[in-house]
Amino acid sequence: MNPNGRYHDEEIINALKIWSKCLPSETDNTVKYLCDIYPESSKEIFQRIETPLKVILDLETKMYYLGCNSNRIENYFRSPYTYKFYIDPKSKEEYDSEKAESFKEIANNDLNHLKMLETEFQKVYEIYCQNYTYINGGLEEDICDHGVLLSNVYCYDLEGDSFGTCFVMKHIINPFNFLNDNINEKSSTNDLTEIVYFLDIIHNVETVLSHSSGIATYRVGSTYYYGFKDKQKKHSSSGDDENNYNNETILFDGCKTNWVEKKFELSDTKFLKSFLRSNTKSNFNDEVSNENNMQNIAIDRNSITIINNQTIYYHISNIGKLIESIDNNVMKQIQHVMIDNLLNISNNLHE
Repeated sequence: MNPNGRYHDEEIINALKIWSKCLPSETDNTVKYLCDIYPESSKEIFQRIETPLKVILDLETKMYYLGCNSNRIENYFRSPYTYKFYIDPKSKEEYDSEKAESFKEIANNDLNHLKMLETEFQKVYEIYCQNYTYINGGLEEDICDHGVLLSNVYCYDLEGDSFGTCFVMKHIINPFNFLNDNINEKSSTNDLTEIVYFLDIIHNVETVLSHSSGIATYRVGSTYYYGFKDKQKKHSSSGDDENNYNNETILFDGCKTNWVEKKFELSDTKFLKSFLRSNTKSNFNDEVSNENNMQNIAIDRNSITIINNQTIYYHISNIGKLIESIDNNVMKQIQHVMIDNLLNISNNLHE
């Protein structure tokens, strides 16, 4: 028994309690402070606490993507398009091309067997997010007149016949005022009150495959960051600019977490053949030679468990149902219990 195990668990619990009492907008600073307070538990604190999503530009493809814990190494975030690492634009650290290249090599070596799964998940999740927010512009039109919608999927390796998948989405309505406080606003009205709404959704899914019982277990930890930015602009008849512009920004933000665990039986023998470690190399070669299947890729370099078209669609179906159900339930709570009340308070303040 590890004599420090109980002490370590207490540190994690205390860190999570402190984080739950802090403003969501201060999550990044809170995590840094907690890691300073509990240096021995800093790695697990980073893994346990999801921070608000970062918006990063892939300089090669000129496409935006989201930075989260699952595609992060230090202050660098992996692009899902090129596998290159770019630094957090808000970081004070200077970009180091050699370090970024070394991170890319690490990602290629560790995640090569999950690339196909990540690509297929990305295609489906992008369509889901567009329908969920009623924005039809894809990633090539990230920033549009009616908001910002970004969605990405990142896979990561776990021990044994298991893997992790992180589904992230950022939705901002009226993003130009939110992302750039110094933007020059133009309005012909005498009084203008603008409320900017933002939403970050992070679903971290651990898929655990049991080769003994034939059961797939999905553990979904979800984090929602949301809020309002209330911006007022007043014009007066005087020529004094200070009187003409009376800007007041009030930030309402919140965070909600959710945890779900669901088990599915692998009733189809074809699924079992593809999932289990008991596959022999001859089975693997037979699958590869089958022209009706996608390319089969080992899900773990230490096993013969493979990913093919059947296993991908199986995971997409199961995880997709879970994410849709969680989003519907949590967003109803946020909408009816929290956001509607905040809107009423904001409107009363400006009557």
